[in-house]
Amino acid sequence: MQEVLNQVILDNSLRSYLISAGIILGVAIFRRLLSKGAAWLIAKMITNKNRPFDRKRFHDLVLAPLDLFILVLAFIIAMHRLTMPELLKFTIYKAAFHDIIEAIGRGVLIGSFVWLCNRMIIYVSYLLQQKAALTADRTDDQLVMFFRDFLKVLVWILGVLMILKFSFGFNLSNVLTGLSI
Repeated sequence: MQEVLNQVILDNSLRSYLISAGIILGVAIFRRLLSKGAAWLIAKMITNKNRPFDRKRFHDLVLAPLDLFILVLAFIIAMHRLTMPELLKFTIYKAAFHDIIEAIGRGVLIGSFVWLCNRMIIYVSYLLQQKAALTADRTDDQLVMFFRDFLKVLVWILGVLMILKFSFGFNLSNVLTGLSI
């Protein structure tokens, strides 16, 4: 059995492939359970015991991006265990194929995290809108909507900047200087 598991295919042992596949398969099977547990922890952090908690709305907003984030994170962790085969070590216009794959993985991970943050902002603003609706003054309703939209745009801009930095390796000081001009 050890001989079979130590057999090397495309520069990786069969054991490494099985471990990576097991990680991905385990997370894919249990991702709903993992995301519900993580959503429960997030809900505990952002809600107060004295306020009502809209579980259905929270799950509708947060579970899908949390599922994607957990699945992408598990995929990146599982693929990190494997070495790039010599067959796939080639360049495409001065960029190594391995670097391109890593950049895509980082970009998808950052994008799913930004999506999750935006959904959390929507839920928190929903809670604040409910509280603001109890007052007679409507300016607080508009203020909640303004800050919701402002924070969403800010998170997306930060997400794009993070993708530029960590996926493409841009120097953000040069990008920000160019944008300010």
